[in-house]
Amino acid sequence: MLLLIGDFHIPDRASHVPRPIKERVESREYKLILCTGDLTGEDIL
Repeated sequence: MLLLIGDFHIPDRASHVPRPIKERVESREYKLILCTGDLTGEDIL
């Protein structure tokens, strides 16, 4: 399964990932995760 994420702007424009999205992502195993960018802090990775 593939997870494609991006445009979070965390922590500059949003303080966290919304709970429904976080729960959905954490409930699955992914073979590949692609991030289009806009993660604005190293700790987000």
